[in-house]
Amino acid sequence: MGDAPIFQPFPRGSDYLAGDLGAIDRPHSPPGSAAHDPQDHPQGDRHIQEGTGWRLGWDPAAPQFPGLVAGEGWAVELTGAELEDFVRLVQQMAATMVSMEAVLMEEERLNLEAQSDRLWVGAEGFPDRYDLAFILHQGRRAEGSWPAPVVPALLRAIDLLSRLYPSQ
Repeated sequence: MGDAPIFQPFPRGSDYLAGDLGAIDRPHSPPGSAAHDPQDHPQGDRHIQEGTGWRLGWDPAAPQFPGLVAGEGWAVELTGAELEDFVRLVQQMAATMVSMEAVLMEEERLNLEAQSDRLWVGAEGFPDRYDLAFILHQGRRAEGSWPAPVVPALLRAIDLLSRLYPSQ
């Protein structure tokens, strides 16, 4: 898969953390089954975007953990509030990186941090290429990160998610 995000509804009954997500073009339930029938879920309730080294998901019908963030070899389901904070903080971080580009010398690196009561987000690198990381502060306590080459595609996916579901 390339770096361009792939956006595809997943049928109800599939599991974010299980199954062959590397083969996103294949349904996770047999064709013709109720879970796979597009007529049963015209809104495409569950969505996942995936690219090389990242995944981002949202299931508005999930009772406790409707969000998913994932990287190479790891995945964490998030509450709606955690995902909302994650999206907001990452978008703020990206905007700050862009705004800093004009005032930095070419060789200067940035180390930015932002947090809410639910999670911490950090970015380290140059305004046009930086690593991104997060740490959950509450409940399950988890952390993850994405290397600089993955971040631009992840940011596009986060932007798309925030436009599709503005009030997670």
